[in-house]
Amino acid sequence: KLCPDLVIVRPHFHKYQEVSAEVRRVLESYDPNLCPMGMDEFYLDLTPFVVQSLATRDGDSDATGTYREHQTSYNTNTYRDESNSKCTETPQDTAVFDGTDIARNKTGHNIDDLRRIEEESSSSQGVVFSNRPRTRSKLTLPRKFWIHAQEIVEQMRAEIFKQTSLTASAGIAPNKMLAKIASDLNKPNGQHFVEPTREGILEFVRKLLVRKISGIGRVTERMLSALDITMCRDLFQQRALLSLLFSKTSSHFFLCISLGIGSNCISRDYERKSVGTERTFSEISDRADLESKCHELCLSLASEMKEERLQGLTVTLKFKTVLFEVKSRSASLSKAVSRYEDIFPVAVELLRAEIKACHPEPLRLRLMGVRVSSLQSTGHQHKRAAEAAHTTLDLKRFFVDQ
Repeated sequence: KLCPDLVIVRPHFHKYQEVSAEVRRVLESYDPNLCPMGMDEFYLDLTPFVVQSLATRDGDSDATGTYREHQTSYNTNTYRDESNSKCTETPQDTAVFDGTDIARNKTGHNIDDLRRIEEESSSSQGVVFSNRPRTRSKLTLPRKFWIHAQEIVEQMRAEIFKQTSLTASAGIAPNKMLAKIASDLNKPNGQHFVEPTREGILEFVRKLLVRKISGIGRVTERMLSALDITMCRDLFQQRALLSLLFSKTSSHFFLCISLGIGSNCISRDYERKSVGTERTFSEISDRADLESKCHELCLSLASEMKEERLQGLTVTLKFKTVLFEVKSRSASLSKAVSRYEDIFPVAVELLRAEIKACHPEPLRLRLMGVRVSSLQSTGHQHKRAAEAAHTTLDLKRFFVDQ
């Protein structure tokens, strides 16, 4: 109704999955343990490949030992103009490959990279530090290591194009956060390298708008803007104010951003937080039709949860009204559920409560979704907690060392 001339191109997800698998096979030849973040995003640790490639090329039998402590990061995005004419950039989250992030590949650097933020450095080589906690020794990589890493990324992008006709943009940096940002700088077919020195990292970060950082959305951006914080360099300058106005977790997050500190863990292991399904449809306001749609969604969700062998303690009903208002209602349960017989009664009761709240007006919806969260899979919680504790320890040590 709002856009009668809209032309909808039906997606072909099986085709996207096939091409994504081709890209993944190319990337796995560089890092078999890559971390996929969806069909169009991957993280890779290129260090072992760069080390082995240099050792083979230069005949240096000690190369592996020389570079053992170091990591490099790579982030790549693929793009193809389906008209086979000139490439044009489209939003990353589109349902087709045009403009989507087909691969992001990265690793990390330690807070020690920035330990001596006030200390001048005359080295022109890439400087990183050991990822071991409490280590203070500075390790300098030969410049050829980083040059070769860029050459390998170019080679990787060329292979992706040869196999899939998809061009790729890439970011190479000392941690995942920086590599993700760098990959967006030379779309749709290029790469950007963040110099792995203290000066290089800080200079790169200082010029960034806070909105460029994953985890800072529109609402947080507006809050920061009200404090005259628009650039990442402002986060460091206003760190005292931020620590007073925001939670400990948020102020810690902002401080890490301002120093260019990101995660240094590359792993395909992750803990799934929720399982859900949703549908968009023409306006529905009849109660029976709404409950029928809820029934359909719960059947689909239960089938997926059975396949994934998951169960959860929270059921959430999401819906969008004809006025494009998005709302959600949740119910916490005493025991984990995964079967339709357990999910549907909870979801439909949430729906009925919303219908009652709208009375005497009908509940007019154009989207409905059902999600189960608080999943009982806890296999990776200890690992994530240890990583978070490590980052916190590093940040404290950074200021102690000043």
